[in-house]
Amino acid sequence: MKSTYKLIVKSVTPIHIGSGEEYPLFSVVDNYRFDDEEIVERFIDNELRLRDDVKIEDVEKIKEKMEREIYQYAKSMKNSLTPLYRLDEIDRSILSSQNKMIKIQETMKYVDKEALKPFIPASTIKGIFLTIWFYKIVKKIQKGSNKNVFQIPKTIIHEREGKKVTFSKILENPNLIERFKENLENLFGEKVPKVALSDCFLSYYKLKVGSLFVGRRKSIRVEVLDEFEGSCILDAEDFNINEFIYYLKEFVRDYLSKMEGLREIGGNIKSEVSKIKEELSKMKENESFLVVGKFTNMYSKSLQLVLNIANNRVRRPTILRYLDINGRKTPIGLVKVEFLEEKKV
Repeated sequence: MKSTYKLIVKSVTPIHIGSGEEYPLFSVVDNYRFDDEEIVERFIDNELRLRDDVKIEDVEKIKEKMEREIYQYAKSMKNSLTPLYRLDEIDRSILSSQNKMIKIQETMKYVDKEALKPFIPASTIKGIFLTIWFYKIVKKIQKGSNKNVFQIPKTIIHEREGKKVTFSKILENPNLIERFKENLENLFGEKVPKVALSDCFLSYYKLKVGSLFVGRRKSIRVEVLDEFEGSCILDAEDFNINEFIYYLKEFVRDYLSKMEGLREIGGNIKSEVSKIKEELSKMKENESFLVVGKFTNMYSKSLQLVLNIANNRVRRPTILRYLDINGRKTPIGLVKVEFLEEKKV
């Protein structure tokens, strides 16, 4: 049976969906981000070409030494530059940095009527469907036998001419799912859902820049989406929506419980996590939280994340990643999703 659902997505904490690009702090002036390449080009053309003490071919070598000049030039020229987009809030500790060359990791955007706007790509949410399918298998195995769930990734799904395809290889490469779908279903007795998801465009949002702390000292400067709402369309086949939401809630509950057990690093992170966990328990049957975006996993791969979350014997990690925007300290990467059924075929 095929079903179509509308997903209403709302922010719970800030999220970061990286574009793979970063930009220097000097390109941020009065809460607007400008094109840093354009700023440097104009700076060279208007300020350096007439200076006897600077050779144009050496500009790249000395650019870092001239960061303050570039920043001051950007401020003086802001009215003649076209901003790429507005930032609603920037952590003061970043703005006050003397190093105007520090990089800010950019969140993904698309072009809408010549303006850059953030969105949530389908791939960011789609991965959770495979993760929850695997999580369901792990939980059922735990309840039904004493089998060590850590052996599951080593399970051979397909073997031909001495070449072996293991379960972990398939989960690390979702493109193999369709090819070995029948093997997986026969082995685990669970239908592999076939899902297609549209990108999630936002009806409103705030774009902010915060300091992401990993441990006590290391911090990363990142753009994040916050206070947003959007929607996308899910087409699904061999998909039990009620079962999926049940295991999704279990997964998020386990995830939050692990976070509660981490050593708190500044702020009131545990209290924030506890509130989110309490809200999860009060949600309707068609609602849940999702864990999305970068900097959310306590482990490098979702496969390992599921195994560690599902198995209570696993030693908890000791480092919590949290975001700080002007004193507001919060976890990162949690959204609320509501599933509204559109049609069945």
